Amino acid sequence: MRKSTGMLILLIWALFFPVMAAAEEQGGITNVLEALGKQKIEPQQAWKTTPLLVGPNCTLNLAQLNLVVKSHYHQTHDEIVYIVRGNGLVTIGEQEYQVWPGYAYLVPQGTVHRFVNLGPDAAVVLSIFSPAFDGKDRVFVEE
Repeated sequence: MRKSTGMLILLIWALFFPVMAAAEEQGGITNVLEALGKQKIEPQQAWKTTPLLVGPNCTLNLAQLNLVVKSHYHQTHDEIVYIVRGNGLVTIGEQEYQVWPGYAYLVPQGTVHRFVNLGPDAAVVLSIFSPAFDGKDRVFVEE
């Protein structure tokens, strides 16, 4: 029974995946709050990132940040971050900013940045990368 269930899931995924990928190339829609409800971060995780929309030139990620996202930069990507829930201390280059829901910040490519969660619960942010981001362009630096 397990093999047939697994095969059915694989078949359904194979049938729908090309349609989903094509839709995102032409535009798409997502429910951020629904994704947040399904993708809960574990207490021991520093951060969790969930890609929501991926286009040929940009990516929208939902990120949940428990503690600290260590100092890092992106070699070829610009990043815009919008704070949905929680508050934190953001360092961009040499500047520090305290951020709350409703704040957004820009990190140009090559700029060292980090996020420190100042609240008791995970901070929730939307992160937009351009060009499209696959997670391989994050370079951590020693603090």
